[in-house]
Amino acid sequence: MSGSLNAFTRQLQECRRRWNRHSLEHVLQSARILRAAKESSGNEGRWLRWLKREAHINQSTAFRHMRVADFLKRNYALKHNFATLSLAKIYALSRTKPIVARRLAHDDKVRAMRDTEFARFIQHYLPKRWRRPTIPNLFRSIMSALEKADRGIARWKSDRRAIPTEYRGGIQTRLKELLAAASHLRGSVRKAL
Repeated sequence: MSGSLNAFTRQLQECRRRWNRHSLEHVLQSARILRAAKESSGNEGRWLRWLKREAHINQSTAFRHMRVADFLKRNYALKHNFATLSLAKIYALSRTKPIVARRLAHDDKVRAMRDTEFARFIQHYLPKRWRRPTIPNLFRSIMSALEKADRGIARWKSDRRAIPTEYRGGIQTRLKELLAAASHLRGSVRKAL
């Protein structure tokens, strides 16, 4: 029975390749339009408002499209290989170094991976994302660290072992330092106002 399904597998793979080719063409055409609109707008704020209100395209999607177009402009030889990959793989590979993109775009194992598998696989090849230090981002970062500390303390408590004095002293000292830093943050906010 599996022999009869091989033909369908090949047909489905070819269908996927055709779809991906059209997807890449769409991304490149979109990037040309977005770039022309950005230049025509005169300033980035106006262009961003246009993206949201009139073009109805997410800002991150617009930047992805332009990044892919720029990447393929600098590495034109990869265009043929990118044309048969899914958009998720194209977006990720355009963030890597050209040598990495070239190697992975030619790798049959990478081509056969589902997008979710590829997303996990590509993580260590991607540059670290820098999150803008906004108030919500800073708050989430601190709360995440405090939650992790809380889980560690709860784990030690549930183990029913006493925390040795030197460790307890170290933990308490660090907590006092954090409280002092938090009170400093309040003071610096008042000074800024």
